[in-house]
Amino acid sequence: MNRYSLPRRTLGLVALAGFGAWSATAQTLTHRYNFNDTAGSSTFADSVGAANGSLNNDTAANPTSASLDGAELQMDGTGGYATLPTGLVNGYTQLTVEFWADVNSSVPLWTRIFSFGDQSGGNKSSGVDFCPYAGGDFQNLDYVAGSGVYANSTPGLAGRTNVHVTVVVDPVNNRMYYYNGTKIVSTQNGTIPALSGMTDTFNLLGRSLYDVDPTLNGALNEFRVYQGVVSGSTVALNDASGPGVILANPGSIVALHFSAPANPLLVNQSSQQSLIGDFSSVTNLDLIAYGGATFSSLNTGVATINTNGVVKAVAPGTVNVIATYGSLSATNTLTVVAVPPKLAHRYSFSSDASDSVAGANGTLMGSATVSGGQLVLDGNSGSYVDLPGSAINIATNNAVTFEAWATFGNPATWAYLFGFGNTNNGGGVGQIAAVPCAEGGGFRHWGITENFGGGRTPAWSHGWNNLSAHITCVVDPPTSTISIYRDGVLEIAEYDASAALSNVPTNYGFIGRSFYNADPYLPASIDEFRLYSGA
Repeated sequence: MNRYSLPRRTLGLVALAGFGAWSATAQTLTHRYNFNDTAGSSTFADSVGAANGSLNNDTAANPTSASLDGAELQMDGTGGYATLPTGLVNGYTQLTVEFWADVNSSVPLWTRIFSFGDQSGGNKSSGVDFCPYAGGDFQNLDYVAGSGVYANSTPGLAGRTNVHVTVVVDPVNNRMYYYNGTKIVSTQNGTIPALSGMTDTFNLLGRSLYDVDPTLNGALNEFRVYQGVVSGSTVALNDASGPGVILANPGSIVALHFSAPANPLLVNQSSQQSLIGDFSSVTNLDLIAYGGATFSSLNTGVATINTNGVVKAVAPGTVNVIATYGSLSATNTLTVVAVPPKLAHRYSFSSDASDSVAGANGTLMGSATVSGGQLVLDGNSGSYVDLPGSAINIATNNAVTFEAWATFGNPATWAYLFGFGNTNNGGGVGQIAAVPCAEGGGFRHWGITENFGGGRTPAWSHGWNNLSAHITCVVDPPTSTISIYRDGVLEIAEYDASAALSNVPTNYGFIGRSFYNADPYLPASIDEFRLYSGA
């Protein structure tokens, strides 16, 4: 991920007195800061490990930039932050950091909630940190110990209040991830080096180990550090309890709330059900994350439900699914329907680029021609068909199918067969596209671009070079499926493509042109191009 850079400013880190190596078993809470210290104090207590923290406003534009108000650690983004003792996580083999925070809506890019590690020349030399708002509107968890690895997700946390985040760095199992609330939302990139490769000389709240990065504009309600990996059930219980409270168990069950976020369902669609429990000690506990519930379907021929509460629609009909926790049960009634795809746009190229179904007519650009019932594209710059993206409006479809009968020449890499989306400064934004030859060696590429959450890119060897083919591309977010057929035979599919088509901008539609100015144009003859609403 590209880092955001600012003019260099040196903040002059000074480590607090060292804190000895901690010996503990898995999931041991080792440090807890609830920031309920006396308002105006310059220090705050660790109620578990006695590794007390201090405010640092030495280089801040505002002398009370970082402050304690009796309930939270407040930071206004003008240079103040907080420091924790050296060696806070020394000797850990697995690390969990949990916090509740407010992130100001005007927070700049590349601030940090926390940074544990060391510096060299004003830059991070080793360590782990969490950024609530990184370039591209991401959250970003970064870890460097010899090699670097990160986990991220979108959107960022700018403007969120009392957001609960749990960070896990688990080299033992080569996993690094974070929760927002009760759900893991991040994607890991890289192999996790051992925590022994990190030197935690500086342990900071609200400040980066890169001197050029700004300080946090926001507040911490509570901050906890664990040795080991906190389980998903503990995260769920903590999320329901909120900051300021630690429960060993929720108590006895009082009420059960079972709901279906999607109803009716399409055949083959999967849907995670919601199950919330109210207990004697806590309410609104996510029982899917906490565990202990059982599920059943009264008609598995219509829909099944697995042990995690995920319904899979099988055939049209109505079905009751039941959730049970302890002595209580609750029922959802679900309807499953089959909706055939509907032909929405058809370009037969009999004499021009007209749409014979909906009138979303295309325009021949450059040297593009229609001859002998085919669209003829010679690959020259500026030769393509311009489609009215706003009239076609991919974003209004739950699912979409693209179909083309084409004879490909020898396309240069990254020439598009078709694409829908937007452009920005010569690049593509949110586009959905088919690319006959995406890289040298005849690599084929199809997919929702990955510049928004959940985008997928199925790809495989041997491009569509010098061949005639019937190409069908199906994008079906309700069933989390994206697939490609050639001459009626499935060539590749992925089954985690849940990104909604509402992510696709409606600015442009092209046949034979990429959304990137540097890319070539497609040499091909196309007999027909169709778009269907549905899969």
